[in-house]
Amino acid sequence: MEEVKAKFCLASEAFGAKTTVINVKTIQIVGQEEIFCFPQESQPIAVHTELAKLSIIKGAVKSLSARGRTRNITVSLNKEVQGLYLDKEGNVVFDGYYLEVADFSSQPTISNPSPTSENPIRSITSNITLEKFSNNNQNAKSWLNLFRLECQRLNIREQQFPEALKFYLEGPALEWFSTMYKTCVQSEPWDYWEKSFLDTFGEKSWNEIEYAYSFRWLNGSFLNFALKKRNLLIDADPDLSINSQINFIVIALPKFIRSRLNRKDLTTIENLMCNLRQLDPISNSANATMARSGVNKYIRNFAPCRICEKAGYVNRFHPENVCRNKIKPGAIQSVESKN
Repeated sequence: MEEVKAKFCLASEAFGAKTTVINVKTIQIVGQEEIFCFPQESQPIAVHTELAKLSIIKGAVKSLSARGRTRNITVSLNKEVQGLYLDKEGNVVFDGYYLEVADFSSQPTISNPSPTSENPIRSITSNITLEKFSNNNQNAKSWLNLFRLECQRLNIREQQFPEALKFYLEGPALEWFSTMYKTCVQSEPWDYWEKSFLDTFGEKSWNEIEYAYSFRWLNGSFLNFALKKRNLLIDADPDLSINSQINFIVIALPKFIRSRLNRKDLTTIENLMCNLRQLDPISNSANATMARSGVNKYIRNFAPCRICEKAGYVNRFHPENVCRNKIKPGAIQSVESKN
């Protein structure tokens, strides 16, 4: 066989939410007009093992680091590779399948973006029901998850996530976006933006976790407390199981309410919320005062614990000699020296 040159079109495309793959879209024999397309199942570069070994293809694959990019690469086919894409008569084949001529007539023409090209995405994002992120007492990971869900609900493509993101940032977060955009990374995949966002604004201390797990009911609606407690727990640990969420919510309730909850019945969050909603009238009725009298009486019997206050836990009422934060005799550091 004489040497043949072919032009391959490689494209970097999404495979799922977080995976990018390189696909071989078309092949054109140099000197011929027809462009042949590979069927969907034959497009991944992993299927074209011999082609992928060529140094020029390796270089092209390396350059396709961002989604949505394409490369047209002309390759001189050696005998081994040539036999994979051409039969003895010179017809274009692959894996024993004669390829179809690509039809581009039905595909929309891609024009250069106009200065007002952001208007459509801005119009779409106006339907996102999400408060703006400013890094002011907001959990970055939870907020970003909600942003992704809203974009998916509105059928916004992942490549447009960064463009949509800028309309829901303010303050320091908007400054971060401006810096990212100026450093010419707007073509980077969403994974890159997501990682930078979380590295910049993600919670790095124990304060959030401590507050979520120590948050307890003091007064008001039991249902409202449970909803807030669960929201704090999910912010602190999005992977926390439903059973653990239920346990942490229930043990943060007063004992006289826990005694009314049958643990075997609390198999779902919905069951717990339903039970607490039924118990809510206790907090507003005359009987509620009597039901809580034991708790209020217990609180009135003791002044706020000074040991807890020094440790940063205010409004804790109990004898100081049984305080869990009290340093045991023989400890190196006393409570006073600790402060």
